[in-house]
Amino acid sequence: MKVENFDFLLTFKCPAECLHCTYKAGPDKKGKMSFKQAKRYLKVLTSMNKIKWFTIHGGEPLLYFRLLCRIISFAKKQEIERIGIITN
Repeated sequence: MKVENFDFLLTFKCPAECLHCTYKAGPDKKGKMSFKQAKRYLKVLTSMNKIKWFTIHGGEPLLYFRLLCRIISFAKKQEIERIGIITN
């Protein structure tokens, strides 16, 4: 299978509780993807194929700004063509 695009759901935590939220994210949700997990997934996916597009979303990924920056920095080193963030 050829994977060219993928996304990470960084967290379910979000300051909003939108009724239309696909993930049922909200302020009471716990947990987030670790940098170690993100790095491992990025290495595996980029070793299999040339990745054109990578998106990080949640909940609200900007709640974990430092982690988000680390993941983006590592993704850039993997030569991913486009990196995006979806925020509320």
